[in-house]
Amino acid sequence: MIKRVLLYIIPMLLVLGGCTREDLSECVQGVRLHFTHLLNNQSANLFGAKVSDVSVFVFDSEKKYVETYTSRGVKLSNDYVMDLPLRSGSYEIIVLGGDLQTYKYGEMTDSQQTQFNSILKKGITTIEQFSFLIDVAYTDANNIIIENKLSDLFHGSLTNVVVPPGQYSDATVDLIQDTKRINVNITGLEYIPFSNLTKAIDYSTIIDVLTTARNGRYKNDNTIDPYALPFTYKYHDPILEGDTFKMNTVVLRLMAQADESRLRVRDKNNQNVLYDKNMVEQILKNPKYQTQTDLDREDTFTFDIKFTANGSVGVTINGWTIIEVAPAK
Repeated sequence: MIKRVLLYIIPMLLVLGGCTREDLSECVQGVRLHFTHLLNNQSANLFGAKVSDVSVFVFDSEKKYVETYTSRGVKLSNDYVMDLPLRSGSYEIIVLGGDLQTYKYGEMTDSQQTQFNSILKKGITTIEQFSFLIDVAYTDANNIIIENKLSDLFHGSLTNVVVPPGQYSDATVDLIQDTKRINVNITGLEYIPFSNLTKAIDYSTIIDVLTTARNGRYKNDNTIDPYALPFTYKYHDPILEGDTFKMNTVVLRLMAQADESRLRVRDKNNQNVLYDKNMVEQILKNPKYQTQTDLDREDTFTFDIKFTANGSVGVTINGWTIIEVAPAK
């Protein structure tokens, strides 16, 4: 009789109590999480091709933190499924994809979003407090500098993911790529009267190419934190190919509304500005890019900047001539 009762009670306890990550053999309920990356310029699911790692953050029906599940250092494919052992109930899920070595995540604990804690506390941290941000910046003369090139970052989220008692449910999260590669190709530099131009031209010693932005910190829904600080992205891999000086960097999400990101080219020695424009305003002049979805779909923007003998500056972005402007004063 006792044995029969135990055989009945033990499965019920597993259903009511859920199971642990350490012993998946006892799991009787949870979520089978599938992943896609559909919003891209190839109109295909590129999850397996572009996303190397995933970190999954689970919050319960009271929006309290439950658990983090990760898959890192393995070859993910479009068929990859992550099992999340969970109690029955309703959940919200946040996913960060990619190598997170240049980012950090945690909670913002005050209304002004200045107190960051990298530890998520089970049953205490709320989804509204969840935040992720750049972790490779340093301060130079009161300017925050992003010294290293960022690794690719993806974000996705789900709400109202229901786990029935004693069952696994299936859910699919689509990831948006937050990072954008910015290529800058400059020609016509021979028309610029640099302050220390020499015969042996090394443009990397006389030209600064940089992007200033206020997009280094994000809320749980992948919107930019309104309290995010301004900072500067440095450019990398300078090379002169023929008469074209090339550099590149990786920036975080460009927003169609009220984006402050600017692309600047200046004389490194006397700080004279040669080009200074709002990046998103220029991109949106291209009919191909009119909405936030259009911006999120693209992973690379190439700015071809051409200085001319008559003083005008030609600007082409992703093959589309955007504007002819007078040189910056």
